[in-house]
Amino acid sequence: MTPPEITAAEQTALDNALLDALNPLASAMRARATGLAEERMWDADPIEVTLSILAT
Repeated sequence: MTPPEITAAEQTALDNALLDALNPLASAMRARATGLAEERMWDADPIEVTLSILAT
């Protein structure tokens, strides 16, 4: 069975939908873990942000 193929536009739409769905959760988790406001989440190094979200 061959995997279904999607267009670049469909992949972009899926990526954006996933980001829109997960960003509020990631922001809340990061804020809870660090004690910082959600809007300041990306003031830190992106790798630090990612690791702290994964750790929670």
